Amino acid sequence: MDCLKFWPLPECGINGDCVEDNNGTRFCQCNSGFSQTLELNYFVEEEDLQSSICIYHEDAVNGLYVCLIVVIVLSSFLIVVNIERTSQMFRTLPFIIFSVFLFGVSIY
Repeated sequence: MDCLKFWPLPECGINGDCVEDNNGTRFCQCNSGFSQTLELNYFVEEEDLQSSICIYHEDAVNGLYVCLIVVIVLSSFLIVVNIERTSQMFRTLPFIIFSVFLFGVSIY
């Protein structure tokens, strides 16, 4: 299969190059720090992923997860510190449980 091309970008996007292996198969070789993922490439099938564009920047995604963790920890801390009564704790319990869930997912 040929490398994926979206006009006006070159084949494999601006973060990769289309190369040919010994068998004559063409695939996208991504630049350092970039990769291909089905998460952002809805227009290709899983078996054709190696010929898709390189749009997944690993450092940027990891940075977003770190920012998410910081926001979760700070917001949960502020809510827990401001709880004055037991009834208030029960009202905020769903948010705290959801925050713990998001924290776990971000770390995973």
